[in-house]
Amino acid sequence: MRKKTAQERGYDFESVFGKALGIKPTKGSGNQWFAPMDLGGAHILVSCKHTDAESFRVTKGHLREVQRACTGEQEPAMAIEVGGEVFVIQRAGDWIASRTSDAAQFIEPSKADKKRARSRIPVLLRGDNDED
Repeated sequence: MRKKTAQERGYDFESVFGKALGIKPTKGSGNQWFAPMDLGGAHILVSCKHTDAESFRVTKGHLREVQRACTGEQEPAMAIEVGGEVFVIQRAGDWIASRTSDAAQFIEPSKADKKRARSRIPVLLRGDNDED
């Protein structure tokens, strides 16, 4: 089996992170004037970066690029996969506002994910009120 290229692993990361947010990746992102960022929804615009290395340099330019591409009520964010771990970067004001707003929406795990997490806990240690 052929090993995936860095670009293919980057596309995979966009797909996985987009699925977690409930957003489909933007086709042609970065190479079309009308599709500047990798993931975009009504409330968030995300630039995804992937590296197999142990570090990734983030500049103010990266963040300003996402900020300029935002329209309406979109929050600018960067999602960076560094050596298999994912980090999300936002301006402090945007991060705080998204957690203090009454309209803040958080990702709800799927029923299958809940069952998998529950199955990792020994039966004797599970609480009585756990959902099936």
